[in-house]
Amino acid sequence: MGGRSEGDRGFALGDNYTVDDIASVASAAKALMGRYHAADLTLVGHSGGSTIAADILALFPGLARGTLLVSCPCDVPAFRWSMMKHQWNPLWLIPVHAVSPQDHAQQIPRSTIVRMVVGSADPVTPPPLTLAFSRALEANGGNVQVLVLKDLGHEILLQPAVLQQLRTLINQAAPKTLADSSSR
Repeated sequence: MGGRSEGDRGFALGDNYTVDDIASVASAAKALMGRYHAADLTLVGHSGGSTIAADILALFPGLARGTLLVSCPCDVPAFRWSMMKHQWNPLWLIPVHAVSPQDHAQQIPRSTIVRMVVGSADPVTPPPLTLAFSRALEANGGNVQVLVLKDLGHEILLQPAVLQQLRTLINQAAPKTLADSSSR
């Protein structure tokens, strides 16, 4: 319908994962939860969106019960260096004020369910970026699982295996109702 965000997209160099951008998305999520009387929140992000989702988990602990991070550049400096080598573009060397989830993994509550999916052949956000963030969460006692999709690249958000991970996550992250607890 032609609608557009008033936000600034940035240069797509990992430069728009700033504290202000993260707070803006978190604020919008809170407003939507209030407007629709949502009992909980599950975040889903792909690529840069997964970085912002992971940053929300760290900077706004308890806002979301769970998240699905797909093709996550969760270690922003490592991602930017990898992209500089991949594209051989010096713009990736320009300093940015990005919040890297890798640096804040210990702030994510252990109760938050984190599911991650990455393609084994992803040249943009290679599996080691996902695995490093997963290890950081595990070291803090986090509830994290990783699925690596064999021979798939970066654009995997709508793959059946990813959608199945989302269905499973939503079921795991759903708040327990009074009826659920009384049937035990």
